Amino acid sequence: MYYFEASIALALAVDGVGNMQTGGIGVAADREWIIKNAKGKKFVYDSETEAFEELEEYGEGAVVLTRRVYRGMFRTKPMEDWQPVERPTS
Repeated sequence: MYYFEASIALALAVDGVGNMQTGGIGVAADREWIIKNAKGKKFVYDSETEAFEELEEYGEGAVVLTRRVYRGMFRTKPMEDWQPVERPTS
């Protein structure tokens, strides 16, 4: 195991409900946002708002997906699979 992988393992802990909690220096919880077009190609975005603003450019069948990740200095670890996101109503 690499040093950084060991530090992530030590920095992450599971609470009583099974949710991951950060507890170390240099590890932060975050979300990733992508648009997946009808052909399966993925395009990365910084926020939900930005992804939905660009969604129409990818045509019919394109969807916005998100997942929770933990980011360290040199590695990103996904904590859940990609989940579809409904367009905000406002």
